[in-house]
Amino acid sequence: YWKFTVPKETQCICINCSSDAMLRNIMSFAVVSSENDIRKFYDVCLGNKESFLPIPGSYKTNEKNYSVTLKNLKPGKTYYLCAYKGGALFSSSEYFVQTIITW
Repeated sequence: YWKFTVPKETQCICINCSSDAMLRNIMSFAVVSSENDIRKFYDVCLGNKESFLPIPGSYKTNEKNYSVTLKNLKPGKTYYLCAYKGGALFSSSEYFVQTIITW
């Protein structure tokens, strides 16, 4: 997952994420507002009956590219972009996933 904080002067962010060829077409993405929801996202991807609350408009499955604009976010609040691939929740330090977050 990637942790980011919304700048104090905005309520909107844009996220663009793409993976290398090894991961394409088999990834799931979500933006969540708590560390607890990171684990719930992982459980849902594994097929467990757990549920989580993604930021509205942010949940996508089986994508090679992920692009979303999120509005009405809380300035100064930290959010988490989660990515899942076939049995592993991972971070940018473990796999090549290019992520750009702008506001």
